[in-house]
This record gives sequence, structure tokens and C-alpha cells, in this order.
Amino acid sequence: MNLPKQVTPDSVKEAVVEIRYRCDIPFEILLGMYFTALDNSYTYVSRPIQIPSINGPEDINFHTVNKAFFYNDKINLQAQPGSLVFTCLEEYLGWEVYKQQISKVLEQLTNIEAEIIWSRVGVRFLNHYPNKDLKEIMNFEFTFGMPNIKSITSSIKSEFDYRDSKVLLNLKNKVSLQADLKDGEPEWIPTSVIDIDVITYIKESNDLSVLLQTIDFNHETEKELYFNMLTPDFLKSLNPKY
Repeated sequence: MNLPKQVTPDSVKEAVVEIRYRCDIPFEILLGMYFTALDNSYTYVSRPIQIPSINGPEDINFHTVNKAFFYNDKINLQAQPGSLVFTCLEEYLGWEVYKQQISKVLEQLTNIEAEIIWSRVGVRFLNHYPNKDLKEIMNFEFTFGMPNIKSITSSIKSEFDYRDSKVLLNLKNKVSLQADLKDGEPEWIPTSVIDIDVITYIKESNDLSVLLQTIDFNHETEKELYFNMLTPDFLKSLNPKY
């Protein structure tokens, strides 16, 4: 399938890139090296500057113990023992800009006087569709042993191997998610969610080029899965550019 390079409107609510690593230096010392290595465009804070928008009323809270947060005008970096987690500061930037921002950080961090061994990459995209049924978006049908009962909401989780990666697929149909405040009160809107997390293990390496290639590989896999799930009519409605 020829994959689109851009769709409008863009339904990406969260785009998360997680990189796991191994380093023999204690995290507290490593964090100081990160702080020194990053240029002046990054600001350090001890707590996240915004609450993750992927939370729904039934989700667990994000804990911030033993973590540090850096951000510039485009992205957030959450540093913790054994992993680096990137997210967009506000709206999704588009992959080219987002990847450039991630690469810039990684290039600076690899200049520290410590050996960082990369071991795993996860790329996770969450697409939100307010007031839509998944059946309008993708080839989806949820039934069980009592076909006369119509589900108000439904959620399906699947884990499978694909293109040398592990994929975690989470589909939610018309679940209540918090939207912008309305008259000072939170507004809950029935929202369908396509959540795809592509995880690839790296043969442990300190080679930055291997890490960046794996990030791109995961993103291409993510795109392939996502666009192949959509119905032809819905994909056409997104005005794809190839």
C-alpha cells in the first residue's frame, strides 16, 4: 500500500517515543550530565509542565518520582532511570519536525562522558475521534454471545508480532474522555481511540545511527498498520497527500 505522507484533519492526540537504555553511572550523576549536555533552548523542571491528555476517567495517574523533565518550544523530554520519553509540547508537529527535534536531543546526550547502550525503542500514536463510532473509521465489529445487546462502549486490546516488532493495539469505541473545560467544568465526550504502540528491541549498541534507524522503522510500521486499518471511504475523507 502506498502510504500517505500527510492527512487533513490530523487526529493524532499523542505521539510518544520511548527509548530504553543501559548505563552503569547512577541516574543522579547521569542527570547532571544531561543538564550540562543540552543547549540553552531547553528548560529543566522537576515536574511535568502539563498533564498527559491521554488520561481518561478510568486511567491510572502518572507518577513523577525519580524523573526529570526538559522542554523547549516544541517537545518535552522525560528522563528517568533506563529510559527517555519524548512527547510533543502541544499539538503533533508532524513526523519530520518531531524526528528532527528528537535527533537533536539524542546527538547532544551522546556527547556526555558516559557510555549509553541503547536496547529498545517504542513509538506510540494515539488517534482520537470525538463523537464517532469505530465502525465509521475502520473495519470494526464488536459482538459477543448475546447479539441482541448493543454495547454502549467497548474496548479491545491485542498484542502481536509484526515486521520484527511487537505491537500493542488498543481500540476503544465511544469511551468518555475529557475535553476542554466548559463553563469551568470538565466536559466528557464519547470518543473512539486507535492506540498503536510499536516496540522493537535493539541488539545492544551505543551506535546513534542504529537507534535513529530503529525509530524511523517503528514509525513506518506504525503508519502501515494505521492506514491499513482505515476504511477506504474514511481514508479518502482525510484528504491524503502522497
